[in-house]
Amino acid sequence: MKVQYAKQFRETEEISSRFRQMIKDHNMTQKAFCEKTGISTGHLSKVLTGNAIPSGAMLISIAKTGFDVNYILSGSSASEVLADREAEIEKLKVIVDELRSIIHFNLKDK
Repeated sequence: MKVQYAKQFRETEEISSRFRQMIKDHNMTQKAFCEKTGISTGHLSKVLTGNAIPSGAMLISIAKTGFDVNYILSGSSASEVLADREAEIEKLKVIVDELRSIIHFNLKDK
């Protein structure tokens, strides 16, 4: 039980830290962030101090105003995730093309 609580506490701290960093990166005050997203200052304060995790409604409000919810929750921005996926797709395309060449070469010999 103690280990689960410690892990949960660490994750809450990480989310709080990323949340603060995101607000800072957008050169906003907490109040301005709340006004833009429609989030209550009380709930934001609880999240930023690690006393709460972002609610589903809070995350939806944040996403609707263009903030990167994926970054808040995981530490990876949505654009980084998409770029990584695109790179993997390109690698797979090369492998598929090489396999097609091998198959075509083998069929030619028969």
